[in-house]
Amino acid sequence: MQSYFEEDSKVFGLFLKYLYTDKLPKENITMNEAIDLCYLSDFYGLENNRLIHLAEGRIQVDQSNVLSLLDTSEKLGAKRIKAMCLKFIANNFEIMKDKIMETIDKELLISIIEVKSELEYK
Repeated sequence: MQSYFEEDSKVFGLFLKYLYTDKLPKENITMNEAIDLCYLSDFYGLENNRLIHLAEGRIQVDQSNVLSLLDTSEKLGAKRIKAMCLKFIANNFEIMKDKIMETIDKELLISIIEVKSELEYK
């Protein structure tokens, strides 16, 4: 069985290159590749890593992709991307509430409400 990382050797190569050089190439990195880089950082326990910030900077969360990103982050265990999505939804709850209620399970809805209340009380 192939691991998730072996399926996309480019992303794993970018990850290794970053580990050895502390730089991401200036070449175009797609949003999916940036998501995978964040996942790899989470998987290998790289906390407060510059790679995460560089990769997150290339992930554009908007109304058209937030629910699919949230679903992907949930499946992959990508904590940082999930947090980005929850924050986006909490900040745009009124616009997104109908779509959210149709598609999100109870646990994620509770997470959104918690993030929304945290943002309101800051």
